Amino acid sequence: MQSLGAPEPLMHRMVKYLAVASSMKFHDGKSSTSGNSYVQAIILKLLITWLADCPSAVHCFLDARPHLTYLLELVSNSSETVCIRGFAAVVLGECVIYNKSTDRGKDAFAIVDTISQKIGLSSYFLKFDEMQKSSIFSSLESSLTHRSFARSSAASMADIEDVDGNDLSEKKNLDHPILSSILDSNFMNLVKSLEADIREQIVEVYSRPKMKVAVVPAELEQRSGESDAEYIKRLKVFVEKQCSEIQVSLESVPFRYST
Repeated sequence: MQSLGAPEPLMHRMVKYLAVASSMKFHDGKSSTSGNSYVQAIILKLLITWLADCPSAVHCFLDARPHLTYLLELVSNSSETVCIRGFAAVVLGECVIYNKSTDRGKDAFAIVDTISQKIGLSSYFLKFDEMQKSSIFSSLESSLTHRSFARSSAASMADIEDVDGNDLSEKKNLDHPILSSILDSNFMNLVKSLEADIREQIVEVYSRPKMKVAVVPAELEQRSGESDAEYIKRLKVFVEKQCSEIQVSLESVPFRYST
């Protein structure tokens, strides 16, 4: 599309399409998901599949700094569905687990540090939990277990009762023939497997930061006009927050999903 600019790598163009699809969902302050409810999911599925076990694709993705910024915004956007936020969180996580870059600001630790600063690790991991509990995941799981008779009827009733009004609304928005056809069991299993790897790798990277390069967050620098006592107090709060984030991350690492 000539209106979107000069020729560029296909991955960069896909991220641009993703941003356009997001902006088209809202007109005059009103949500309009009927025509674009599945476009974001399709592009995010493509990106998840593309980046999986492909460091060169991750490097290409991170070549454009706005890509990372946009993903962080998408993960944090409460106007998006939990599945869109969850898929965006998976892409963000792939930038960590398949990151082989040695460039400062693009390596795995830099990405994890950015997630911690902009979103918070506990809030980031919560996106996975919300996605797993969403209607589209639970519906697929229920259909599979119904065929295999592996789940008890009591557990199935519990799943149904766990669906709230917001989840039903999301299911309506995501109930599109194209969307239901692309979000198959193979892709869902890939997402689950990636989630387990992402949790483990982020905890490992964040617990053992790089030793060769000292990465000093801006919060650790003394501000102009700040007294020593105020500076020490702020540092103490910062350290306590980091310790809390690491503890929550360690507690949230689940057993690996079986496929």
